[in-house]
Amino acid sequence: MNHAPYSLFTKVEFVSKPSKKKVEAAKEPFLIKSLDKGELFLHFHVHYGEPTLTVEIDVEQLVGKGDVTYIAVYNPFDRQWEFCVPV
Repeated sequence: MNHAPYSLFTKVEFVSKPSKKKVEAAKEPFLIKSLDKGELFLHFHVHYGEPTLTVEIDVEQLVGKGDVTYIAVYNPFDRQWEFCVPV
């Protein structure tokens, strides 16, 4: 183990539901500022054939919570995301 940091995503995109405005971050730390509901698209390195993971985001529900953790399960045999849920 070399303790080197690893970047899980190649880029992160957010598309606002009301305005359809797209914001992209391609470098860590991935910072996207929006007050809208929308979809977060997480792009992986595709070492295991992972497609982009789409997460529905409601910013109003996040206010005051700080960090939010999600559990995502990927099936490498089917090359599909089984589910992604907040915990």
